[in-house]
Amino acid sequence: MTEFEVKLVQSKIVDLSMNIAIEESTAVNIEATFSASVYEPKDDTDPTAMVKATCELTDSTKKLLRIECTAEMVFEINPVPENYADVLSKYSRDTIQKDMMDKISNIVRAMGHNLAIS
Repeated sequence: MTEFEVKLVQSKIVDLSMNIAIEESTAVNIEATFSASVYEPKDDTDPTAMVKATCELTDSTKKLLRIECTAEMVFEINPVPENYADVLSKYSRDTIQKDMMDKISNIVRAMGHNLAIS
């Protein structure tokens, strides 16, 4: 089986919606849901593919915390695969989740919330 090197080369948030009603001393279990779609290049020799990923973070009641985030990410794959979706599904899942969670955490902190999301 071929081993692939997959590298995140670009990432940007394209849509973000937040509702945060948690007081600082409140402990809340947060549920995270991720989904992603792969958009393959038109040129079969192009080593890059775009992933459009969505993350939803909620508390169990969906009243204290609801964050919905969509990001577009470009990955470079070496060697160029026959099936981009299969390779990205296997090699990029952790990278996508970490990148989105880091961006969301930074934005929440910049908004003045002392909320640890991990």
